[in-house]
Amino acid sequence: MGIPMPKRLTMLQVALILIGSAASAHAQTESRDPLIGTWTLNAEKSVFRGNSPPPTSLTRTFDYTKDGLILVMLETVDARGRSFLHWYLGFDGKEHPEYSRESGAEPTYWLSAKVIDPYTKEVIDRVADQDKPFLIITFAVSKDGKTMTMTYKDMDGTPGNVVVYDKVF
Repeated sequence: MGIPMPKRLTMLQVALILIGSAASAHAQTESRDPLIGTWTLNAEKSVFRGNSPPPTSLTRTFDYTKDGLILVMLETVDARGRSFLHWYLGFDGKEHPEYSRESGAEPTYWLSAKVIDPYTKEVIDRVADQDKPFLIITFAVSKDGKTMTMTYKDMDGTPGNVVVYDKVF
């Protein structure tokens, strides 16, 4: 005899709602920038060049803002102590200021960024009181969204640090 018609319609409606909800959740996940979240240093996978000792810990957060920019915050713990930086990351080619708690409301750096592909961004860094940029940083998020690698190089292409982060959430 089977399932009565009204019950079959209700089951079909529930199934369609579930399929629609899953598709909507997938679309929202697909449109979200993979940088968004909290990232912590994976020191074992990172390479620090130069004479300074590597940091003990690095935590980066990337969060949306109402105006389309991404708020970036960085907490560093190293031999000198703890420091905090924050800036807005925009992919509009314009420079945006970076601030540190030590410098207050005066920008320490100016950064401009562009999208290479959905998982890769390139940031050009300039010291606030200089005319020319000095550093290129490539942010590359793995396809599974669990790892971010930041590759530093100077404007001549000389390689610098390669810093690997694991996504916390």
